[in-house]
Amino acid sequence: MRREGAEGRVTHRALNLLTIMTLAATGVMLLGFVAIALRPDLPINPYPPPTPSPTPAATATPTPAMATPTTIPPTPSATPVRPTPTPYVVATPTPPLTLTWPFTAEVEWRAAPTCQGSILAGTVSDPEGVPLPGYPVHIWSSGTETVTYSGTAARYGLSGWQVTFSAAGQPVTGTWYVQLHQYDYVRHHPPVSPIIRVEFTTDCQQNEARVRFHQRK
Repeated sequence: MRREGAEGRVTHRALNLLTIMTLAATGVMLLGFVAIALRPDLPINPYPPPTPSPTPAATATPTPAMATPTTIPPTPSATPVRPTPTPYVVATPTPPLTLTWPFTAEVEWRAAPTCQGSILAGTVSDPEGVPLPGYPVHIWSSGTETVTYSGTAARYGLSGWQVTFSAAGQPVTGTWYVQLHQYDYVRHHPPVSPIIRVEFTTDCQQNEARVRFHQRK
């Protein structure tokens, strides 16, 4: 029985020694892990990090040398060359627009029944020749002006009009103007024909001027 007690004590001591060695080895491994974590490049690291490739040194770019021009620029002439100026084209003026009146007119000369004055007379008609009474006829000269209406002189028809001038029982002389107007009180009777110019002389064979106004189609 003594032998068994001695063998038991030996076994117990062996176990204690193994435990101490295991703990010591564990501590060493822990220290190795900590060292590798702090310094991955240590020789004890079985998986060292890759070594970075060295950065190539920057190579200086050579500055190209400026080529010296071999062509000598021409000497400027004493007389500068000037461009030929473009001639200015004057625009042709546009002629004014011709106003188209609703009525046209024609003048016919006749001998009045007597030679004791001058007569301005006429008619107003539509495109078919139908008389148009009621149109104002404006007549004026230097210092004289009057207005009559178509249809007031039955001698010339339903649209006849007439104005007589006398100079001491003789035909008048000078220039007279006649223009037909539209009867429109609101618009102040606008003109509807061109101004007709009449020249009176002392000739008793032509002391009556008949102005006939015709409406355009």
